[in-house]
Amino acid sequence: MSRIEPRSQSRRDWRVPVPILIRGLALICLTALVVSPHESSAEPPDSAATELAPEAGERLIQAAADSALSPWQRSFMLSLVRSGKTAASSSEAADGWASTPRHATDATDGSWVKIDLNPLSGHSAIYDPVRDRMLVFGGNSLSGAANAVLALSLSGTPRWTTLAPNGPSPSARLNHSAIYDPVRDRMIVFGGDSGSGSLNDVWVLSLSGAPAWTVMLTSGTRPSARAGHSAIYDPVRDRMMVFGGNDASGFRNDTWALSLSDTATWMLLRPTGTPPSGRYHHTASYDPVRDRMLVFAGSSGGGVASNDVLSLLLSGTPAWTTLAPSGTPPSARFGHSAIYDAGSDRMVVFGGDDFSQDLNDVWALSIADSIAWVPLVPSGTTPAPRSYQSAIYDPLRARMIIFGGYGGGVRNDAWALALGAATDWTVVAPGGTLPDGRNGQSAIYDPVRDRMVIFGGDSGFYNVNDVWALSLAGMPAWTQLTPSGTPPDGRSFHSAIYDPVRDRMIVFGGRNGNDLRDLWALSFSGAPEWTRLLPTGALPAPRWGQSAIYDPLRDRMVIFAGAGYVGALNDVWALSLSGMPAWTALMPTGVPPGVRYGISAIYDPVRDQMVTFGGYTYTGTGNDTWTLSLSGTPAWTMLIPAGPTPAVRYGYDEIYDPYRDRIVIFGGSGALLYDDVWELPLSDPHAWLPLAPSGPPPGARYGPSAIYDPIRGHMVIFGGGGGPYSRFNDAWVLSPGDVLDVGGPEARPPISDLRPPSPNPSRGTTTLSYSTARMGWVRLSVYDAGGRLLRRLVDAGKPAGTETVIWDGTDESGSRVRTGLYFVLLTGPAICETRKVVLLR
Repeated sequence: MSRIEPRSQSRRDWRVPVPILIRGLALICLTALVVSPHESSAEPPDSAATELAPEAGERLIQAAADSALSPWQRSFMLSLVRSGKTAASSSEAADGWASTPRHATDATDGSWVKIDLNPLSGHSAIYDPVRDRMLVFGGNSLSGAANAVLALSLSGTPRWTTLAPNGPSPSARLNHSAIYDPVRDRMIVFGGDSGSGSLNDVWVLSLSGAPAWTVMLTSGTRPSARAGHSAIYDPVRDRMMVFGGNDASGFRNDTWALSLSDTATWMLLRPTGTPPSGRYHHTASYDPVRDRMLVFAGSSGGGVASNDVLSLLLSGTPAWTTLAPSGTPPSARFGHSAIYDAGSDRMVVFGGDDFSQDLNDVWALSIADSIAWVPLVPSGTTPAPRSYQSAIYDPLRARMIIFGGYGGGVRNDAWALALGAATDWTVVAPGGTLPDGRNGQSAIYDPVRDRMVIFGGDSGFYNVNDVWALSLAGMPAWTQLTPSGTPPDGRSFHSAIYDPVRDRMIVFGGRNGNDLRDLWALSFSGAPEWTRLLPTGALPAPRWGQSAIYDPLRDRMVIFAGAGYVGALNDVWALSLSGMPAWTALMPTGVPPGVRYGISAIYDPVRDQMVTFGGYTYTGTGNDTWTLSLSGTPAWTMLIPAGPTPAVRYGYDEIYDPYRDRIVIFGGSGALLYDDVWELPLSDPHAWLPLAPSGPPPGARYGPSAIYDPIRGHMVIFGGGGGPYSRFNDAWVLSPGDVLDVGGPEARPPISDLRPPSPNPSRGTTTLSYSTARMGWVRLSVYDAGGRLLRRLVDAGKPAGTETVIWDGTDESGSRVRTGLYFVLLTGPAICETRKVVLLR
């Protein structure tokens, strides 16, 4: 259940014994989930009918996919579909249809998508006119050279998308060049610096249909391997032009042409006139009116930069000319960006480095009549000074788009400079600072604010105690939280849960040179604040590497195992959260798992149990699966899933996917570091299944953190360790479908959910929105704090989709209810969820 309790000055006036009410609503949920066949259909069946209508058969197939149903119920529904009748014999109802693993009908194992936008410098960018977007490739990220392809849509609300092209990818690189080939609808990349040496390979990213990388096989002598060069597309002669750069012999001033029609062939050009000095990190622009390439500024090393402008005439015999613009020129620089502004027939230059500082000035080189430099002074907030950014010209909106660069650190923001009669800067896609790399951090999903919150972790050199939030709606973005109060000491491999009743994160234990057992709460309502909790009762032993879950039916945190001064553990403790927190040692029946640490666990709401897997056990058997029943006297049971089993591991993470009723695990360490993904359906029969998501996966790692994003149906992971001192700071989603866009509602897979009421608290009407993943019978009800049904807002068969309902604060008789706390309960296909509503009169 998702339970959210708003804060209020008058909270004590309506406080109720929440655990009692929770148990009552839980019984309603369990009753609703174990439904008869007609309750999972869009309408009750006609008892007189004997032939099964086709649409009824479709509904039965959908309903039978609900793993919350008992096996006999699922078998019964499917036997009706097979027989085509509205009744089936007992032998048909028990013929094993429900024993087919759910995975057998899945169309996909999902896809990996990197969702946080890495800061980049030294990358390349092109404008894709067919799809009206900016494409970014490669560059230097916080973790080294990159080879990802990013797309920034420019129409409507701009949104970043990570592409996952087919085929082998180019090696990671920076300071390369790229052009758009309009004849063949593709991006062409040449050369660059791999971090261990320069390159002179050519790669093609086809953009029509599914994007795909291929290496271009060229004839002729290739240019030397180089970086920091420039390139343009010559549309008259259908070729790519490359100038200058830095190679093993020094700074170059040679000019090369790569023909793109028929056989791709390299040719060294020998222009007449005085050639430019050798240089790198300059810019080159194509002037279509005069059929020439314009080269501006750059560096030849040794603290020397230039601000000269050179023209290479491309028609007839190529010829170099040094231009002498009037006006005050820009200061000498390198690592700047420049575009040709077709609307005003001019070159526009932004930023760069003059060897003393990064710049953010804007200059225009007018070339329509007399050549002249003109400084531009745009209105609006100016981007921070930077160098090694990328820039494109957006012809539909007459603007220059810049992205990333280096200035006070590597950046990931995108800005637009309007190039009309008035120039002004606007933010296209704001960037954000990313957390430092780490492993052993904790993470929770905050449903009120739709975000992942991480705390602490091991940076590779010391343990940290910072708090970061990754917003999940729209383009995911990181924000560092600055809670008030005294924070916990830095730590790693602790455990944390989200407490939905009190809207807070609870942190327990971990290590920071010492094994810990302190308990902390980070409240989220209002301004975040740290508070140390001092529970009553005997305390668990200090530990790290334990698992923790939130038990919603009993309003408590349950922890299991871990390692401490006394070695590895296998004890179970419960921390009650209502009133004064108190620790209680649980004594489950059954044979317990062996001692272990480096584990994770999930709460299974369908069966009211905790499920845990693997861990470091000292005996090499760390790939076993156990359940701990939580109702009545807790009891351990070892599961024996069929099929292959994940390799022995610890330091992995896992989530429970309620829509598909399965566990999903990722990563960890054992005989080696892992980046594999496995699922375990929790309905009978149990069988581990390896998944093979599409897209480039996150690197192998141990100690990542993971949450389940219920709105979009994703598994979200962050960070982890890749070696003794290697720490990741990347965020990824494992999407259950093939959707690559990580932004808006169209990217969401179908999922049932009940959104937070709005406004809340309310003095009048309350808006309630819910989604159902498939057609079925839906009930949306309002209960008072004593558990009495006040109003049935929805009670009908509904198609899959989203619906909004307004509660006017009245009961079934039309009478207005009093000030107080109320519960909204949604039951429907594969969902039973509650939200709290506070009414103020």
